[in-house]
Amino acid sequence: GAKIDKPTLHDNLDYLKQGLIDNLPETNFNYELQAAGTIPDHCNKVATGQVFSDVNYSPVDFDVFNVRYDDCGDPWVFCHHKQSPITIDSMARQFGKLPIQMRQWIRHVIDVPAPAGWAFEFDGTITFLDPKDDMTPVIIHETGHSLDLSGAYVDKPLSFSDKYFSELAQDSHVPDSYSSTNAIENVAQNTVVAVFNENYPGGFGAVEPEYLSVSHQYFTL
Repeated sequence: GAKIDKPTLHDNLDYLKQGLIDNLPETNFNYELQAAGTIPDHCNKVATGQVFSDVNYSPVDFDVFNVRYDDCGDPWVFCHHKQSPITIDSMARQFGKLPIQMRQWIRHVIDVPAPAGWAFEFDGTITFLDPKDDMTPVIIHETGHSLDLSGAYVDKPLSFSDKYFSELAQDSHVPDSYSSTNAIENVAQNTVVAVFNENYPGGFGAVEPEYLSVSHQYFTL
């Protein structure tokens, strides 16, 4: 998609990170290891480089867990690489900070070791490369892609809709540099802002004096 030609409020959204970590409640969970030799199709596709060719692992290197949260009767299936830099506890705890209405749009969570930290979403499955113990904004961003592209909004996908572009046109700025990449990344970054706004005391305006210059974007979400 086309780059969004608007000035940015900040280089990145790092200034929202601690507020999200501190104010999103954790959801109680438990988990069980699946029998060895089983792996979901989506995890297998990522593990064998079918989704991104530079992400290539062996399916046997993964522990597959059913993670059950107190707010949902069905488990999420996590594919946790045995050499991942964080524990399954950390991955499940961080994912559980997402509101259930968002979390329900994620199919699987994958975490793998890698030389550099990044993440991607594919058909409702999120893969975290070189994950960290404090990546709540990244989890919200990637889940934002699933909400947008998998059909959580009335306008499906939201990032391709006339509605979103008409709202975006009313704002003078975008939240940060990454959100100017294209409409898809703009929706995902504004998902981070919207979740912050809903959960931080006083909302986004409490930490961002210029919040009105991007408000149509995150209000829409």
